[in-house]
Amino acid sequence: MAQLEWRNVKYELPNGKRILDDVSGVAKAGHLLAILGPSGAGKTSLLKLIAKRLPKQRGATVTGHLDFVQPDAAGPAGEVQVAFVAQDTAFFSNLTVWETVLLSAKLRSEGSDAKVERAAEALLSSLGLTECMHTYVGGDTGGREVAGISGGEKRRLAIACELAGDAGAGAQGVLLESRPRASTPSRRTSWWPS
Repeated sequence: MAQLEWRNVKYELPNGKRILDDVSGVAKAGHLLAILGPSGAGKTSLLKLIAKRLPKQRGATVTGHLDFVQPDAAGPAGEVQVAFVAQDTAFFSNLTVWETVLLSAKLRSEGSDAKVERAAEALLSSLGLTECMHTYVGGDTGGREVAGISGGEKRRLAIACELAGDAGAGAQGVLLESRPRASTPSRRTSWWPS
């Protein structure tokens, strides 16, 4: 079974402040893993590092090992897609849920329009967003509030947008979510059509 491993990870800022100090862990396929700690402990920094979204800072150092391994396989694990859902996500309030996911998928994918649309439809279905797919996302539009979907639906939309890349290519996937909420899908599911 595939797993994501990080060993002896250290992250130090140019001023000498250590954000991560010798952190190790394993996330196994098909299992939920929670990373807990007080505010400022480096939880989001670790997730950003795993997702390769840690902002580059001159003089900052990152050391350690990050591997996606398949203990049962003889060869390398292959390509791994890592989706990172941040704490706060901005959307275009005047787009529908469908338009938002489709835009994200088209910007991140090299597949045909038909394949991208199938993947977007599968994401909306598996994340329980088909009922609101033609509803505006809503929110502030330059000083005017637009009615839209609920906060839980926005969180699931953020997950859909992150997973909407070129995942239909058969890549292994990892979903990292900073501050997950109850709106996160609880059942194990496949998000991409074959």
